[in-house]
Amino acid sequence: MSRAGSLLAATVLLACGAGARAGQMGREGSTFTALAGDSRSASLGSPAGGLIEGEAGMFANPAAIALEPALAFGFTQLVWPDAFYGETLAAQLPAGHGAALGLAAFAFLHDVVPLTSELLPEGTGADANLLHAAASVSGAQYLVESLAVGATLRVTHAQLGDDLREGLAADLGAVWVVAPDLRVGAAVRNLGMQVEPRRTRDPLPLSLDASVRYELADLAVPVRAYAGGRLPAYGPPSGGLAVEGGEIFGASLRCALEIREYGGLTWAFGLGAHRDLWRLDYALSPAGALGLAHRFGVTLRFGSANRDL
Repeated sequence: MSRAGSLLAATVLLACGAGARAGQMGREGSTFTALAGDSRSASLGSPAGGLIEGEAGMFANPAAIALEPALAFGFTQLVWPDAFYGETLAAQLPAGHGAALGLAAFAFLHDVVPLTSELLPEGTGADANLLHAAASVSGAQYLVESLAVGATLRVTHAQLGDDLREGLAADLGAVWVVAPDLRVGAAVRNLGMQVEPRRTRDPLPLSLDASVRYELADLAVPVRAYAGGRLPAYGPPSGGLAVEGGEIFGASLRCALEIREYGGLTWAFGLGAHRDLWRLDYALSPAGALGLAHRFGVTLRFGSANRDL
């Protein structure tokens, strides 16, 4: 077996080992660690989640990192209302023979938060420090010319005052390139186990994500259309449509509409610009009762696999 194949096999075995120990009380982690990711994937939402290629695939469908096996580094700053901040770091490395590896880290923090508020009505009244973090390793490889598979192994750390939760989770995914203008992707996300047991029920929910992408390459401005959604083990399913158009002088526009059962219609919007090795991205999306969340990202990508949009 090639070195790349051995690395991928090790990642898959680790991921499957974590998933095999899952139970109804498992998948302990942090709700906030689900906010990890880049600006482009945030602006396209769950309709495109199964097909976000490159280093961003580590936060959705790990098989998609094989679609752009270039050396890449990305940083995303998440800004929520009320001084909540999150930082995402991601690195992707080509491993040869149709394989790619990835490393990612995410931290979400706030100096002090009140344990009794609108969001935490059953709190104690005290203030507490908040820290949520995650780190992951991913591997993906083409099995045949049109089919790629991948796995991500992720550890999570969630701390709110004296309350500490740690978890181990895995994502397993596949991407089928049906034709040059048509792709299908799916991933089972957040298989895992609890390291430190708590009564919280599945705060980082197990889900099945699936997406279809069709590229309208014959238009004056290339357009990618996505359809897909998420089916969680607990909670309401969601799905919708997303569109990514560009490029005009290196700029692109993105938007998504998503319907969540019992939650109504939600949306996301984004802008992107790239030139040579670098790409800048911005995303705006609702953050529930907290208002709007902003994401600012920069990516450096080396090699010939720069995306067109």
